[in-house]
Amino acid sequence: MLKSRRFWLGAVVSAGFLALLFWQVNLRETATALKQAEYWWLVPAIGAYFIAVMFRAIRWHFLLLPLKSIPGRRLYPIVVIGYMANNLLPAKLGELVRAFFVGQKEGVGKSAALATIALERVFDGVFLLVLALLIWPFLPVSDLLGDFTDDIWKTLLVVAIPTFFVMALGLFFSMAFFPQLGMRIVGAVVQLAPGRFKNVAAESIGGFMEGLASLRNPRRVMAIMLFTIPIWMAEGSMYFLIAQGFDLGQPFHGILLVLSTSNLATVVPTAGGIGPFEYATTLTLVWMDVGRELAAAYAIVLHVALLAPVTLLGLYFLWTSNVSLGEAIRQPDAGHKSEGFEHAHVGEADR
Repeated sequence: MLKSRRFWLGAVVSAGFLALLFWQVNLRETATALKQAEYWWLVPAIGAYFIAVMFRAIRWHFLLLPLKSIPGRRLYPIVVIGYMANNLLPAKLGELVRAFFVGQKEGVGKSAALATIALERVFDGVFLLVLALLIWPFLPVSDLLGDFTDDIWKTLLVVAIPTFFVMALGLFFSMAFFPQLGMRIVGAVVQLAPGRFKNVAAESIGGFMEGLASLRNPRRVMAIMLFTIPIWMAEGSMYFLIAQGFDLGQPFHGILLVLSTSNLATVVPTAGGIGPFEYATTLTLVWMDVGRELAAAYAIVLHVALLAPVTLLGLYFLWTSNVSLGEAIRQPDAGHKSEGFEHAHVGEADR
């Protein structure tokens, strides 16, 4: 992994964001804020996080239904392993690990599983964007637009992230309801792939289209949307509980804005979102008149609480499976081969 360009690119990006953050804060005052925090709040906070993971497994059950009905209790360890891998590996490679494990354990095609994971991420991104827009008018951040206008890079970031998620959701729905159009779009993207990956990508198109079948069932889409709410409310509760330990003085809806911005920032492909997460969390709290050093201390502890427990549990599940991370990344499609594109848009998935 240390020879991987993706690893070093992610490490440089993480280091850049952390350097920018620490350059803007007084490290001694940040250390003081860390010492003064009440850490017993971490116990219920971590419990709330694992409740969120449970709801993620249930939601994934609905995304996978067109492929196979898998109970959430069987998906839970796989979700945890995927999050562990994302925390340890660069460039969101944990998604490949999760697709491999659901294929190995449940016989679901890897490319189809990846499509459901991509859908999951897009639904999360759109939900967080809507949540931020709903919360915005009720918070004292009126000078925020002026701040963005003065900084072209922040402006580009705020425009680019919503555009990416909205376009991705629209693209997936178009691919699900208009298969031929989807095939042309994916085919055009495949042509841009390097030569050695082109054949593999072309063979995966059918499976990927299979994974989008849940979008053609309105009830299933509604279930996916409904289960997205408790996921983020449980994780928001974690943010809020840890905030009590730092006495941030922010209401729950204010912390939900932090939840939105910090998670949207992790679109930047670094291992565990390290760097972008801390910077976005601190910046959002500073906009809400929280002291920069206190905000940075909170961001550090919050991120450790998000990363460490699920990573340890994921390593345990990985150990019991007798599979290494490297093997999971390198393995070909562990599930059944796609039976062609036609299979992706007929049958039970349309009921």
